[in-house]
Amino acid sequence: MKRAWVVFCIAVAMAASTAVLAGPAQALVPDGAHGWYWQMPQPSTGLNDVAFVGAGQVWAVGAGGTIQHSTDGGVTWAGQSTGSDADLWSVSFADDQHGWAVGGQASGTYDGLILVTTDGGAAWTDETPSGLTGSLTNASFVDAAHGWIGTADGTLLKTSDGGATWHILKLAATYKGYLTVDFVDATHGWAGGTRGRIWKTVNGGKTWTGGSLNDSFNGLGPQSSVVQLDFVDRSDGWVLGQ
Repeated sequence: MKRAWVVFCIAVAMAASTAVLAGPAQALVPDGAHGWYWQMPQPSTGLNDVAFVGAGQVWAVGAGGTIQHSTDGGVTWAGQSTGSDADLWSVSFADDQHGWAVGGQASGTYDGLILVTTDGGAAWTDETPSGLTGSLTNASFVDAAHGWIGTADGTLLKTSDGGATWHILKLAATYKGYLTVDFVDATHGWAGGTRGRIWKTVNGGKTWTGGSLNDSFNGLGPQSSVVQLDFVDRSDGWVLGQ
């Protein structure tokens, strides 16, 4: 179920990055008896990402500060107030209470924005660190303390205390460009970027291997960019390129 939601919403995010989606925002969900069917949470803005926690808990984020929440697996949806009209590109929940939504400011400067909830979305607070610039691409939290956020300038943000403090990680000295990240625990994670680059860490991001076009686990080629990663454990994962 989780992977099915993720793959489709990635496609929505890719479309939204190049054009404004017409009509109501839509989510495609699987039904074991009838295949795939459309759901249409309001409002009529483009959705960019989804987080499925379990026990029917689903969050979707999108343009204009949109956060939609479902407690019944997507049958019904309700908006959650963020106090922001910034575009949200990614959402990650460590459990049904602790979540993060990241994106860019609505001013057009694309300065980063980090929204945090500790009560299942009843309240969202802006916990963007001062001086943060550049668009944030995606968030990956494995528990209430440990999380990573990809950026558009080739760096990663890391927290080990739930976002109270952030550290900047540089995967490669010369790399500048889009980064997406996914961790399965506090030590094992992957990052992807332009020209098909993929990096791996086994120590929480202190050091990274990969990033070369000749890496054996990198089969996308120089014409593709890694726009999303989804790993379910230390061995099994999916990469979406465009």
